[in-house]
Amino acid sequence: MPFGHGAGDRTQRQHRSGLGIEAQRSAIERFAATESLKIAAEYVEAETGKGSDALDRRPQLAAALAAAKVAKCSVVVAKLDRLSRDVAFVAGLMAQRVPFIVAELGRDADPFMLHLYAALAEKERRLISEGTKAALMAKKMGKQEEYAFWEKRSKNYRQYFDPSSKFFRGKKEDGTWNPQFNPSRSSRPWINDYSEGNSYQYLWLAPQDIPGLMSLMGGEENFNKRLDSLFSIPLDTTGGHLADMTGLIG
Repeated sequence: MPFGHGAGDRTQRQHRSGLGIEAQRSAIERFAATESLKIAAEYVEAETGKGSDALDRRPQLAAALAAAKVAKCSVVVAKLDRLSRDVAFVAGLMAQRVPFIVAELGRDADPFMLHLYAALAEKERRLISEGTKAALMAKKMGKQEEYAFWEKRSKNYRQYFDPSSKFFRGKKEDGTWNPQFNPSRSSRPWINDYSEGNSYQYLWLAPQDIPGLMSLMGGEENFNKRLDSLFSIPLDTTGGHLADMTGLIG
């Protein structure tokens, strides 16, 4: 079956340096090989997608959709967020009535699932922004009680830090640790606790509370050693090849 695909990178800087594009291309090639599909053409551009009219600013994506419609084949991208975290934009793509596949989510991801993941990504982005602005405004206005609420909320991540393994881990419904834990594993979000990364990478995603993160790791010296090790530790990521996971750094 003929198979068209587009790989959309999100930033001009990444496009110029080559970061991201090769990882996305490799992910699509692996996906096509696994599904026994033929890649008919490649479309690449460096642009983000915001708003329902964003397709007008994505000529390569528009060309891929038009070509796929003529050839009666599908368009595939490596990751949904490489296109957009905007629900309106994703909905606009699906309205083109061209089969649309996200390699990371799998061939069986239907429009409902794509809408759901786009909505979650958009909601997450908005909540982070609103929470940060609310905390800063409360502090500036001298509303200490409100500021304390947001500051406490920013430290909720600590409940997922496991002192025995010194990694962030998933928990079961009863609050106990998920026994299926491998710090190098990453998989699709409905299979594993980590998506688009693994526990080694997510260990550092608390930029709002670096002193607290240092404390969890046993102090600044241990924190620095742990960070340095990320650049040299031999690790073969497991759980399948995912777009943008070309290593622990980069």
